[in-house]
Amino acid sequence: MELSVRAGPGVEKAAEQVVESACDLADLAGPDGWSTAAAEDVLDAIDTLTETLGGARAAPAASTSRSMPSTTVARRPGAMT
Repeated sequence: MELSVRAGPGVEKAAEQVVESACDLADLAGPDGWSTAAAEDVLDAIDTLTETLGGARAAPAASTSRSMPSTTVARRPGAMT
């Protein structure tokens, strides 16, 4: 089954807001502006979106399957120090 041409109500707008927020956050934080709590929040968001996209039957399996291991590695002790 392929993805529909039309998203559910509000989905496209919310997805656009996610992209804009991610870009704003990246600009704000830069390479040295992260705390452990902020990084954990971002990793949680990535996991949530990855799980949601994984539920879409036409989501590229390779892209969603690589995200979860990446966030797991980032959460290892010492990875965010």
